[in-house]
Amino acid sequence: MQVTKNFKFSELKITGIKSINGKRVENNPKEREIINLCKLTFYLLQPIRDLIKAPLVIQSAFRSPAVNQAVGGAPSSQHILGQAADIHCNTISKLDLFKMIGSQLDYDQLIYEVDANCLHVSYVDSGANRREIMIRGKIDSKLVYTFLTKEELKNLHHV
Repeated sequence: MQVTKNFKFSELKITGIKSINGKRVENNPKEREIINLCKLTFYLLQPIRDLIKAPLVIQSAFRSPAVNQAVGGAPSSQHILGQAADIHCNTISKLDLFKMIGSQLDYDQLIYEVDANCLHVSYVDSGANRREIMIRGKIDSKLVYTFLTKEELKNLHHV
């Protein structure tokens, strides 16, 4: 099913059975999560795609609670609600993509994941988005989040 001009539900890798560490785990969103995925795609993923004029790779979008737990996701992850995606682009640097999204689009959270080849983006609703910008790294094997202001993002030259 086509969600926007550049995205199909199949690209969001959301439905069916996932095989995680040899275990079969169901990953089927319900109506509320599907509505949230449509908002995420229409109001954030498609605008990112339009902005960079290149394909986005969706590494992860909706995760059932069982899938989220199996991959080590936070219990309160927006992926469970269908409000988040982990993305990257093969034609623009992760830092440039991070700065473009952070300065030009509406989002709830934008997280530069130092320990992964992706950005975490989320969208709740117009007027409800917190517009939080973060860098996620690890210190002593523990995830640490550093919040950035718009000005700090603008002046960021490396992570």
